[in-house]
Amino acid sequence: WIADRAWANREVLYEPVGPSPSEAVANALISAANKPDESGPIVLLDVGDNIGAGSSGDSTFLLAEAVKQGAKSWLQTVRDSEAIAVCLEAGIGATVTVEVGGKTDSLHGVPVQLTGHITRMSDGRFEDTGVVHAGWRYFDGGTTVVLETEEGPTVTLVTTRVGNMSREQFYSLGYRPDDFDIVVAKGVVSPRPAYQPIAYEM
Repeated sequence: WIADRAWANREVLYEPVGPSPSEAVANALISAANKPDESGPIVLLDVGDNIGAGSSGDSTFLLAEAVKQGAKSWLQTVRDSEAIAVCLEAGIGATVTVEVGGKTDSLHGVPVQLTGHITRMSDGRFEDTGVVHAGWRYFDGGTTVVLETEEGPTVTLVTTRVGNMSREQFYSLGYRPDDFDIVVAKGVVSPRPAYQPIAYEM
């Protein structure tokens, strides 16, 4: 009965809910431009790439819009071991052009070409002793690389599907999400304990 009911309502269930990626980024840029000085970031929750629900962690819909719409003070993670391999070969301090994200399947966008300066490399391990969703404390994003791109966004490339449940993910790399205009967190609820305290708007 449940399966039949879901199938009968499949068109309604697939109707888009909430803003499109284009609208979300445009709204975030407007909010960022109008927020008071010294206030926290606009945090976009990428519910379509919810790692805790089994998503790929390499969605590019918001990143592609950030590049298209000229976002500069933008911070996010993307899982991409192929791009990381290119960066590791180039070395820290190098400038590389890589195709980022969108490699798992056809549901999470297409790779976005970025040219960036490699500023950090890490084993991806970090600890958070504060309030974290589900009580997590130890995290491992696998080999991690940070690119400050010529296009504008600062992109943290991770190897594993580690969720954005802790600001320590960025603090451990020497970046403060507090200082960016826009931060993308993949998830629905799990990023809130980390980002709600610093966000001007979510």
